[in-house]
Amino acid sequence: MKLRYKNYIGSYKYYKEDKEYHGNIVGIRDIVHFCAKNLEDLKKAFEESVEDYLEMCTENNMIPEKSCSGDLRIRTTPEVHQKLLRKAQFKGMSLNAYLNDQLNSLINKTEISNKKK
Repeated sequence: MKLRYKNYIGSYKYYKEDKEYHGNIVGIRDIVHFCAKNLEDLKKAFEESVEDYLEMCTENNMIPEKSCSGDLRIRTTPEVHQKLLRKAQFKGMSLNAYLNDQLNSLINKTEISNKKK
């Protein structure tokens, strides 16, 4: 189950033993937790948690991370698109799988910090 606010996504679950909903902002390295007894209050708690996270980032001179949906659209030239497609086909992969593989390789080569320069 998902909540959305200011480009952040919150995931939550109901815990019967606590009689409470508990959730976190997904897709960021920081752990941002929120909870409430009902869904209306949970939505408010999620939004307050996002605001608190953004305020904390400002106070600590950090660039706030964003939740990501996994849907990434890029623009390129027809020539680059064709070359990428050929490479993917040569490897027996879909273009999407090939690009994911290449992006993961690139990410693994670099460590990223969210501190402002």
